[in-house]
Amino acid sequence: MDISGIAVARVRQAGACALHRSVFARLPGQGRWVTVLLADGNIGIGGVPDALLRRCARLLAPGGRLLIEVEHDDIDERMTAWLEHPDGRRGPVFPWARLGVSALLKRAAAAEGPKQRMPASASASATPATSGASGPTTTSETPRT
Repeated sequence: MDISGIAVARVRQAGACALHRSVFARLPGQGRWVTVLLADGNIGIGGVPDALLRRCARLLAPGGRLLIEVEHDDIDERMTAWLEHPDGRRGPVFPWARLGVSALLKRAAAAEGPKQRMPASASASATPATSGASGPTTTSETPRT
């Protein structure tokens, strides 16, 4: 699933199924997904990782797994970001976040705390990114608060 029509078209051309919509939109099979994968820095979607974690937890079936690729460094930051086209044009600015393993595990533990926001049967795994590129191609230097 992706909000980028180009990304969805590429996945479909490769023979896989893909939805052209936001992770925050109504999705088929909510509460019945076996796996949710957030790769390539996508824990940053929306700039509020806690909201994205809660949303992903609602997609999972009992016993489902949430797999998240995170930054290699120990990082926990919010910022505004944009995509930069090969010709130098910039897309619209949007909120983004970057998390490393430590920050993500703290957030996951908090989500599984007394309020039980994440299903007790769901589990989360975090893996540091192996490449240097994740998330938007260009980010601003101004962290959001």
